[in-house]
Parts: sequence; C-alpha cells; structure tokens
Amino acid sequence: MLISVVSLGEIKSIAYRNKWGKTKLEKLAKLLDNFLVADINVTEIVEIFAKLEAYSQGILRQWEGKKSSFSARNMGKHDLWIAATAKVLNLTLITTDKDFEHLSEIIDLIIVDLDNYKS
Repeated sequence: MLISVVSLGEIKSIAYRNKWGKTKLEKLAKLLDNFLVADINVTEIVEIFAKLEAYSQGILRQWEGKKSSFSARNMGKHDLWIAATAKVLNLTLITTDKDFEHLSEIIDLIIVDLDNYKS
C-alpha cells in the first residue's frame, strides 16, 4: 500500500490537534510503517497538480479531450497534491472526502461513505 507524503502529514496533524497520547501515537506510527510513502517532489506530479487546480477551478475546461461537466470549485491544496500523486502513479485514491468527486473521470477514485460503517 502506498500513501502520499501529504496524507501522512495530514494524518499526523490530526493526531496532534486531537492531543493523542504516547500510546495512540505509537500505534499510529506502527500502522503507518506498513505504507510506502510517495513523495511529491517529482516533476510530473508538480505538473499534474497545476493542471488539476486549473481544471477544478474551471479554467482548464477539458482533460485529455473530455470537457468538464461540473461547476468550478476551489479544492484544498493538500487534496490537489494527493490527487496528482494518484494520477501520476496510476493509483486508486481511496477517500471519505467528496471534494474529489469531480475528478472521478481523471483518477481512479473510491469514495467511502463512513455512515455505512457506523454502528
């Protein structure tokens, strides 16, 4: 399994913002050790990041010959880096964030609805 360095930073930020203790942080570190970490310091990822931002904002009106069919939106910069990494590495992006939905024709995307998993 692979995780973007951006996602890794987001996960750790959530842990610190929620004041996780030593035990929880150690469990998180152990879990994250199972992932390979994809860096974003790659020319192609930088290029796709820039194009995805312009596409999402409705400035770049088509992608690989397909016209966009959504309203312009501003995506968070972290989300754009994560999407660009998935696109370049030809990975399936698994998320709970519906902000990626308009990119479903560009990247392989699975949006998990957490309401289906709450008991």
